[in-house]
Amino acid sequence: QILLHPNQSPSVLRDTALHETLHALFDDSGLSDYVNAPAGATVSKEQEELVIRHLTPALLRLLRDNPKLVAFLCAP
Repeated sequence: QILLHPNQSPSVLRDTALHETLHALFDDSGLSDYVNAPAGATVSKEQEELVIRHLTPALLRLLRDNPKLVAFLCAP
């Protein structure tokens, strides 16, 4: 469950929602076990945060700038 503070601006809410969703996907996908980690090691929380901080604005920009791509990806 992702909780958002309702007093934030809409753009901050979108950024935070995607940021936290990426954290959930990072864990759920098992990436924390593999990205930049030697065999048997895990990714540090600092490394995970760095990756997600860079991906969040890039992904938001991609989605905003490409509505046809979004429609294609979300089609049944």
